[in-house]
Amino acid sequence: MIPVAYSDANQAIVDGYNNRPPEAGDFVYWAEEAVNPVRKQIKDHYIVEQQQRCCYCSHLYPTNNNSVWDGDHIIPKKLAARFLFEPRNLAASCKDCNIAKRESEVRVNPSRKSFPDKSAHYTIVHPHFDVYSDHIRWYGDAVRSLTPKVSANFYAPSEAQCSDA
Repeated sequence: MIPVAYSDANQAIVDGYNNRPPEAGDFVYWAEEAVNPVRKQIKDHYIVEQQQRCCYCSHLYPTNNNSVWDGDHIIPKKLAARFLFEPRNLAASCKDCNIAKRESEVRVNPSRKSFPDKSAHYTIVHPHFDVYSDHIRWYGDAVRSLTPKVSANFYAPSEAQCSDA
């Protein structure tokens, strides 16, 4: 998946956050009104990049309407605010998967300081570092795990959620 590349105006907002001292890098910044254009660009990019499919369950939501989608932090923002705007930590997810995922830890080594940039660094199927179909296969309403990594996909959707995936 191609990560979002911020517009100049949005990059300035991101840089403003990234240039704060670490103790000021609070995840609540994400909800500030000034971040609205950045959040919109993120959702717009990943909805198209993911071909209107949730990054976790691959369910097709045939709309670009931002209210249908959540901009998801793969590593939850509460657990690692320093990756708040890291493009490879962002994706578009359906509301059901984002709610089910909550603030769960997805890193193999949560104490790592730099951004984990390989599939092996994650306990889940990562939308930027893994190919979904290499790990999860849908057969109508039935889902089959192809790798041990899928057992960590604790937020894997129910068949009812994704019956046409």
